Amino acid sequence: MTEIPELIPKMNDDGAHFRRLPLPLKILVTGAIVGCVIWAAVIQPFKEHRNIKNFYDQKITSLVVSFSDDGRFTSWKLKNGLYVDFFCAAKNQLTLGDSIVKEPQTFLYKVYRKDIAGEYQFFADFDFMVLK
Repeated sequence: MTEIPELIPKMNDDGAHFRRLPLPLKILVTGAIVGCVIWAAVIQPFKEHRNIKNFYDQKITSLVVSFSDDGRFTSWKLKNGLYVDFFCAAKNQLTLGDSIVKEPQTFLYKVYRKDIAGEYQFFADFDFMVLK
């Protein structure tokens, strides 16, 4: 009887499969892992802090121009480059074309939405620091 080759490597091989990889591939895999860690631990928190500071400091009158959804949060990007986050399950989120008005030195902002006639009407008050 012939022996069936092992299709799934053993988990306790002490990294033998990684050691057999060519050096450029090892460097690529290691670099990708290090890059992801740097992105998650340094760059993303820095960008988030800068967005919070700029949102607080600026007087804003801007439109919502795009959004991205990662499955957990929806980030709404404003025309001035700032963005506002909501939980995906949140009701009464922003929509494309909404107008955001905010005074400087506060996290509170007002949202205006176009009605059927195409004129902006007050929709809701939000707090930037409270995820809904």
